[in-house]
Amino acid sequence: MSVAPKPQHSQVPRTDIFGAEKFDEEMRRVFRRSWLYVAHESEIPTPGSYVVRRMATDTVIVVRSRSGQINVLLNSCTHRGTQVCHADIGVTSGFRCMYHGWTFDTDGRLRGVPGLREWYPDDFDRAEHGLSRARVEEFQGLVFATWDPDVPPLPEYLGEELGFYLEAILARVPEGYEAVGEPLRWVTATNWKISVENFGMDSLHLGTLHLGTAHLGIVEIKNPPPTAYTVVCSRGHAVQATKYPYEGRLTYPGYPEELWPVFEESVTPAQAWFTANNVVAKGNVFPNLSFIDLHHISTGDDEAPVVAATMLRQVHPVDAHRSEVSLTILVPRSASEQWKRWSQESAIRTAGVSGTFEPDDLTNTVAVTAGNRGILGTEGDLLFVAGEHLKPISEAEGHVLPGEVYACSNNTELMQRAFFQEWYRLMVAPSDTEPTGGRP
Repeated sequence: MSVAPKPQHSQVPRTDIFGAEKFDEEMRRVFRRSWLYVAHESEIPTPGSYVVRRMATDTVIVVRSRSGQINVLLNSCTHRGTQVCHADIGVTSGFRCMYHGWTFDTDGRLRGVPGLREWYPDDFDRAEHGLSRARVEEFQGLVFATWDPDVPPLPEYLGEELGFYLEAILARVPEGYEAVGEPLRWVTATNWKISVENFGMDSLHLGTLHLGTAHLGIVEIKNPPPTAYTVVCSRGHAVQATKYPYEGRLTYPGYPEELWPVFEESVTPAQAWFTANNVVAKGNVFPNLSFIDLHHISTGDDEAPVVAATMLRQVHPVDAHRSEVSLTILVPRSASEQWKRWSQESAIRTAGVSGTFEPDDLTNTVAVTAGNRGILGTEGDLLFVAGEHLKPISEAEGHVLPGEVYACSNNTELMQRAFFQEWYRLMVAPSDTEPTGGRP
């Protein structure tokens, strides 16, 4: 396999992004070696509750067992490989394969085989034929899973840098966050990397592709643009906060003012500052989970104030030119039910597939993928050079922040270069260390 990144990953060969021959390599080298977000713990609140999700090209069952443990099980019977769960969400005591009737409990153990005594050999051991079970760890309510026994524990994988920023958002209320509604889902003719890059990292397109949102009054485009702080973290993770000018106090636009003191008391001063006075804060957990915290006027309710929304957006690869996108909306558990509804509606009307932002992004990312599929379109490189000349700073407005921190407008491609640095690291890793999924 030949991959040849240019210095500093500011130029990436188009075939490395869109080449069909790279796809299988990505699934084995990138997705099998990473922690992948699968659900928010609030989506499976009681024993037996489950949701069906994706880990790259595999479907998995995220289920809370009778003991309260969260398991992630491959949705594939160990007899013939038939999917054992066909509902997206539910509550159950176990899973029964519709093909030959094999049954499995919520820990993935094989409990029943029709005709076991009559048709199977005496040494057939049910314990050896349970559903494949992934490693599972949680961080601030986010449930991650991996098939690789050698990937470092989740806190180490996220690193102190990204952990700091995720905590700044998700730990600022003692009761934590909860998912509201089911995830929004849609399939698009887009390579997964382009969709991730567009939503979680790229801000260069805001003044062109989304200019209509400013004309509608949903967002305000300022000139000169607000100050942005971009943070490059380890393992391809990165975050960015675009801030209003500081006017002597921390404010949290779009959130109920009764929560503002709680935000400041629940996290460190530097974390409170990071989430305060923001136009938007966003980032990406490598490889395919983006998060965004922003506020806007788009609920459709004349009585609604400006409302903030926290969203998790995950892009699941289908093949080299198609992806499935899922969008989960998170709200503080302690917010009022009215505010939660406003936040949910605001998120749907902006980042949902029929909202004000996503149709622009869908059109663009499909066009990018289509423009890189022709004979000449596959030649040459894509450029990620913006901000290449910038140097990191030691502190931001008096706060020392973890990671490489850059103060600039948000029109850089620092985050993209960090992403592709990690992508290339995994893609050229020795093939003899490829992981194998284990059974419980």
